[in-house]
Amino acid sequence: MSAAILPPDATAAAGAPTASVDDGYALVAATPAGPVRLSWGPGVGNAAQAAVALHALGDWLEQLEDWLAPEQGLDWWPIDDAVHALRQVGVDWISAAVDTDTVSLSLPWPSLRELPEPPDALRLQWPALPAELLLARQPLPPEAPDQIEPGAVLLLEPSFEPAWIVSLRRSGADDDSDPGRPLVCDGRLAWPTPVTPPRREATRPRLEVRMRLPTLVPVPLLAGWHARDTAFPADAPATLHLITVDGHDALIAEGQLLPWGRGHALRMTDVAVDARSDKLSWT
Repeated sequence: MSAAILPPDATAAAGAPTASVDDGYALVAATPAGPVRLSWGPGVGNAAQAAVALHALGDWLEQLEDWLAPEQGLDWWPIDDAVHALRQVGVDWISAAVDTDTVSLSLPWPSLRELPEPPDALRLQWPALPAELLLARQPLPPEAPDQIEPGAVLLLEPSFEPAWIVSLRRSGADDDSDPGRPLVCDGRLAWPTPVTPPRREATRPRLEVRMRLPTLVPVPLLAGWHARDTAFPADAPATLHLITVDGHDALIAEGQLLPWGRGHALRMTDVAVDARSDKLSWT
């Protein structure tokens, strides 16, 4: 079906904090799925102390190698002033505490879905994080932005497909940092599917419709290691975003999801002041 924004009168017809290494020391190793980082608190402040702390991990470190790099092993190297150095290379880390040590383990988000579930012997304590459902990603309809107004309705193209594929991901994530975990949904529940969600095309602007979940979601669910149906929160607001060719994410409107024939639509209730601004690249 073609994309459409319907005018207002048409509607009547139809968690836990992540670990910090700000005051400590970090070691980094390469794995087939990407870099991995071990971080200590203020008690480990230089390379020599980190080497002693690494040796003390013993069997735990062997379990880590079996999970992340069973063929090549892990070759650890120090980073001076680790936090600032790692921020410069743009790594988007997610950290887990280890229950019996002062060390934390960090991995880049894109690595999580390439890895099997970590063994229980690692005793990793992952946080729960704000999450959202990416409900639709579709081209701009020809009438945008002229009909972006309170009461207007945007038909969600993917919801009219035989299988409506959505993505569960961290709130505010993008394709590069967290492409999302694919789910099939019916407008009330969403459940896991092996189908890969379509990625954003970088050649033209797109619209995205998202729904933020009211409760924090544990990392093992976001990573796909654990499976659980996700309920659409009753009357939860959804947001409409314009994603420009250069990757700029602009909030366009907020609204409510509603059934529309055999699919669903977003009825806009609040429109951003600059939704029709010439500063936004709609073309």
